[in-house]
Amino acid sequence: MRGRTINSEKVQAVIISSWGPAHEEQLLASIAAGKPVFCEKPLVTSEAAALRVMEAEAAFGRRLVQVGFMRRFDADYRRLKAVIDGGKLGAPLLFHFVHRNASVPEGLYTSEMPLNDTWCMTQTFPVGSCRTRSLG
Repeated sequence: MRGRTINSEKVQAVIISSWGPAHEEQLLASIAAGKPVFCEKPLVTSEAAALRVMEAEAAFGRRLVQVGFMRRFDADYRRLKAVIDGGKLGAPLLFHFVHRNASVPEGLYTSEMPLNDTWCMTQTFPVGSCRTRSLG
């Protein structure tokens, strides 16, 4: 991020939707400039980077970073959660959510992206074995 742009009084907030490995630098610049920031997943691509971002935000003294979660506040998902929480259907055994958009423009998203834009990209795993993990 360009220092003079992020520090401009005209910039009120920042949205980060770049390639995952670029997020740490952009988040730290946004925090240093005191700008609220919405960051798409992944927040960062390593545990060490996550700690650096958390420490920078804590040192700034207030929360500035928000992470995008897939449809977490979508009305239909909230209704489904209410049904599940109500217990009338019993304990869920499996959830399978799919993208609801009818189509994705060609080249915008490919099946390789989840493997190249996540924490897994910096690790060595047998094919198909990458799993998410808690950073806490």
